[in-house]
Amino acid sequence: MEEFKQEIAFPSDERLLRGRVAVTVCPGQDECGACAAACGFGALTKPGRFPTVAYDLCIGCGACVKACPRANMRLVDGSRDEAELTVKCRLADLPEEGEAVRMLNVSGLELGEGRTVQAYPLPDGRHGVVRVRTERTLLKSAAAFRK
Repeated sequence: MEEFKQEIAFPSDERLLRGRVAVTVCPGQDECGACAAACGFGALTKPGRFPTVAYDLCIGCGACVKACPRANMRLVDGSRDEAELTVKCRLADLPEEGEAVRMLNVSGLELGEGRTVQAYPLPDGRHGVVRVRTERTLLKSAAAFRK
C-alpha cells in the first residue's frame, strides 16, 4: 500500500494538553468545505483546496467530524494518560463500546491496539462516530481503526 504523502498539520503539544481538537487529513480533492460550514466557532476555514484549522479557536465539538462526507476530519485529545481519537466510520464498521480495535495510520497500516470508549450511529443511517483510546505514542499518527 502506498504511503500517504501529504504533510499533516498538527496542534502544538500545549494545545493537545487542553483537550479535544480537530485535525484534518483532507487530500483537497474538491471544493467540498462541509467541515468549515459545520464549524460554528470559526476554527475551520477552506481558503483553497485544503481546510485549515485554527487550533486555538477549536473547542473539539466534533461537528466537522460528523459533517465530512469522506471521514477526513478527526478529533485528537492529548489531555489524558492515553491518547483519544474520535473519527467517523461506516455504520457497518461501528464497534461496540469497550471493544478492542486495531489503530491505523492514514495509509491503513496497523499501528497498535485501541479500545472503544464511545460509539453511536449518526442520523443519516449510514455512518457512526467512534471515540477510541490508545497508547499515547500513537496520538499523532493514528487516523482510523479496524475492528
